[in-house]
Amino acid sequence: GGALWRETVYWICTFCNNQYKLQEEMGKTWSDSSFYLALSSGCLRGTCMVIDERALPLTRSWCLFELLQTFLLTDQPADGDTVQVSFLGLLLCSSTGVLNTGQASVDVSLGIGRRLSSLRLEDAQASVAADKEMIDNLVVQQMGSFSAINHKLMSNLRAALKAAQDATNAEFATLMTGAAPAV
Repeated sequence: GGALWRETVYWICTFCNNQYKLQEEMGKTWSDSSFYLALSSGCLRGTCMVIDERALPLTRSWCLFELLQTFLLTDQPADGDTVQVSFLGLLLCSSTGVLNTGQASVDVSLGIGRRLSSLRLEDAQASVAADKEMIDNLVVQQMGSFSAINHKLMSNLRAALKAAQDATNAEFATLMTGAAPAV
């Protein structure tokens, strides 16, 4: 019922990291970072990536790190020590709705689809070169290659675009049925 919203946890990295003390927030290793600690807590329902047609989050190395951790969590069954509540994986959220559920507009869905179809995650950048190197090495270590994580992103994108297409087709079908002249 009504009290369940109190048990729902959202990680919004912009608000959860002290932007004036980022070095302290990041920890000494990637597994000490606030990103990793939040994503591996077992309390999250999913990763909401706020994205537009430019897909700027996916050009940043730390966002790539969050994407990697999200994919690893999605593929990993919950263990006995962690309460992993029905993890939804990556949700692509736009100003018009969530792509994965077919709620984003057609224009936004197509724009994001076009941008992600040419995006290479290995081109992501960080303001600290050592962070980029560490995250790039982690991607290769945990996914095997950048090709694998690019493929995983494209697989998620295809599913999201399919949901958008299905929702749009259903809406058109409803309109067409309602627009039919009475006989």
